[in-house]
Amino acid sequence: MPSGRSLGHNNGTSVHTDPHLLGTGAFRYGHSAEVRGVIVAASSRSTDQDLYEASRLAAELVEEIAARHHEYEWRHGETDWLSPDEQPSALYNEMLAWFPDHGDD
Repeated sequence: MPSGRSLGHNNGTSVHTDPHLLGTGAFRYGHSAEVRGVIVAASSRSTDQDLYEASRLAAELVEEIAARHHEYEWRHGETDWLSPDEQPSALYNEMLAWFPDHGDD
């Protein structure tokens, strides 16, 4: 069953505009909400309640992530990378290793 998060958009809207994107048995009538790039879905008693619950949950999650980020910066100072040595981790470097290096262009 695809959700708003797996398809990258709100199933509650897709049921009216893009039903071909929803598989058989998909959660069609609940709404998801996107807050600053975070998609959250909820299942309540009505579609309006779903949208309200999802938007509040997403907002609270984004606020908590931001608070923890600010707390880290307060302890360590502002950095480009959230690491003690201000360098990307080896994992990030591995993920980008395929990208061509353009040098000083």
